[in-house]
Amino acid sequence: MAAVLAALSAAPAQAATLTVEKQCYRATDPAGDLVLVGSGYTPGGLVLLGSGTTTIGSAVADAKGNFRQKYQIPAPPDAGLNAHDAPFTFFATDNTDGTLNATVTFRTAQVFGDFNPGESLHPDTVRVRFSAFGFAAGLPPGSPNPIVYLHYVTPKGKPKLTISLGRGTGVCGSIAKTRLRRLFPFRAQSGTWALQFDTRKVYKRATGSATNWDRITLTLG
Repeated sequence: MAAVLAALSAAPAQAATLTVEKQCYRATDPAGDLVLVGSGYTPGGLVLLGSGTTTIGSAVADAKGNFRQKYQIPAPPDAGLNAHDAPFTFFATDNTDGTLNATVTFRTAQVFGDFNPGESLHPDTVRVRFSAFGFAAGLPPGSPNPIVYLHYVTPKGKPKLTISLGRGTGVCGSIAKTRLRRLFPFRAQSGTWALQFDTRKVYKRATGSATNWDRITLTLG
């Protein structure tokens, strides 16, 4: 019995862990959608939460050393290397025993579609590269990245043409840029056109958050 007790006392403590429930979050989702889940901390103890070198909150571990803490989803930058689709690393450190600490990295994305260059005097002939960010954001882990479609909608609100921009890459399902292609692959009439970036192959005017989508308008003279 003494030998067994000695072996148990010499066994290393359970390592602390920190996880999140999704690999990529939509930046516009409610704060409660981001839940930090920790284990292996001091039972009933305070756990400090932070990002980088900054403490941004805390949680209290339960009697088993576990915690679940909601936090605001951080937004990616609007420009730069990680524009619209960026990684974030959070840490959780035990306030009683600093050796109990863990980190988790996830991404957040703005569901955003656009093209570059953004202006042209000849929209029927100009060639652009389309971009589509965050079209897999919010999906359960392990879900396949969806194909991103672009729907051309006439000034009268009728679908004219749907093209595929390809399948997004990374956990957020983003397309940094497509190959060069015509902005309008047909002769477009004057008026205000809508370009709807969507994960649905068949056009339906997107509203709410039932699907990942973005919509831009272009007025042709």
